[in-house]
Amino acid sequence: MKWFALFFILFHLSCVPQEGDPLISSSISFALVQASDLVVTNYSGDAALLLDKDGNFKKLLYNVDNNKEQVVGVNWNSFNNRIVLSINGVPDRVISINPFDGEYTEVVKDSQYNGNTFGLAVDNQGSYLLIESHRLEKYSKKGIRINDANFPTGNLVNNLSQVSINKEGNIIVCGYGGDRVKVYDDEINQLASTASGIGGTTNAYGCKGNKSGQIVASWDGSSDAVVIYNSDLTIEEFRFQDTTLLTAPRGVEIKKNGNILVADATYHYLLELTPELEYVRTIGGGILNYPWGILEIPDYD
Repeated sequence: MKWFALFFILFHLSCVPQEGDPLISSSISFALVQASDLVVTNYSGDAALLLDKDGNFKKLLYNVDNNKEQVVGVNWNSFNNRIVLSINGVPDRVISINPFDGEYTEVVKDSQYNGNTFGLAVDNQGSYLLIESHRLEKYSKKGIRINDANFPTGNLVNNLSQVSINKEGNIIVCGYGGDRVKVYDDEINQLASTASGIGGTTNAYGCKGNKSGQIVASWDGSSDAVVIYNSDLTIEEFRFQDTTLLTAPRGVEIKKNGNILVADATYHYLLELTPELEYVRTIGGGILNYPWGILEIPDYD
């Protein structure tokens, strides 16, 4: 028995990690926000919610003073692995959230950033592109306003809603007043533009490019629709229309697997579609309140 006990102790001691041994898990395992989680902004709920990949509630990520401010735009800053939110409030500002612990800081707050501060994006140099009513403002990584020959822009589309950067670095914007989806280069030269072409359905609330170069747009009106176009917006490749599932589309997000998420402000959920716009499921029902922007958390460390 003594020999057995000695063997047992030595065996288990050999399994204890020693100094210099590689760690099996990384810090991401303990982070608040995991890859494939979803961050959804609620225009009426005045908050950004953290959901898991299946739409289950995890945490109230950021809240504002109700009835005075709205959390609207959401995106990912790959330069520092942070979630960024645009706050249409008093004052208008951009918030950066650490996904490891949920702590936040203000990265843009400027008296010249005002109006309807809806969607936002981070370009290939780490600068912030921010919707301000009908135009785009640009701020450096350090939050310094850029005022040059290109920015702030003139009016691009009335009532801009979403802005995104495609894989070529071009800027995709859409608006529910000017009823257009447009593509610009980084010097704000217009490259492409389209209207919905769907009778009574003109408001462009969501727009984003996928890895294949296609552009996904959500159109709101009497015949709500999600449409996939080719890269220059000249060909409609796929369309989804079903009023029992989609009746007030807002922001769109492209998941890592290519599926498309669309916020619905009437049904208060996210609609998931395949890359060919076939129905997959709805998620987040009973949790969301007028969802507007969506972000799927990418892989990060």
